[in-house]
Amino acid sequence: MNFYPATAPVPSELRTANLLLHPLGPEHVERDYDAFMSSRERLRIWSGGSWPSDDFTLAMNMDDMHHHRGEHVRREAFTYTVMSPDASVCQGCIYINGWEKFARQIQAQVPDFAEEYDGITSYWVRDSALAADLDKELLSGLIAWFAASWQFNRAVFVANIQQERDIACLTEAGLTRLATVEGQRYPGTFYIYG
Repeated sequence: MNFYPATAPVPSELRTANLLLHPLGPEHVERDYDAFMSSRERLRIWSGGSWPSDDFTLAMNMDDMHHHRGEHVRREAFTYTVMSPDASVCQGCIYINGWEKFARQIQAQVPDFAEEYDGITSYWVRDSALAADLDKELLSGLIAWFAASWQFNRAVFVANIQQERDIACLTEAGLTRLATVEGQRYPGTFYIYG
């Protein structure tokens, strides 16, 4: 199943009132590290596992930066850093994957309703961004961005069942729960919204 049309452009930026998105890479390593390590308890629920661990190092994050940049260049997956408008603070991250990668990550079956050129998106914002509702601003921006600038047949979002705030944001944004997926690698229930 193809992930993204081979000749379709990949957007390089999204700006909202309080956020700036750029492809994630090594140049963001310290800002990214600060963001997720400051929010690791909540992100362990988001990831359905143990990421990030207390002993996750900056060097390990640099390895991840190179991995995500390589996937982006090869058009296997797209990862964007979510920053303040002046790019001084990382506020979060978004991950756009295809069904096969998503299913492989949580060790689940690809859902029956999966279609070619679906973009499966997960995202997080740092804990300190929640008070300003930057998660809601990010989701609203992503929905509009996917509609206007991407060539996915359908953009869907995934949330761990324990992410009550994220599930509320997805519902408030007018998205519908399409399916429930049970993970084996990260035991847990994940909802798919579209």
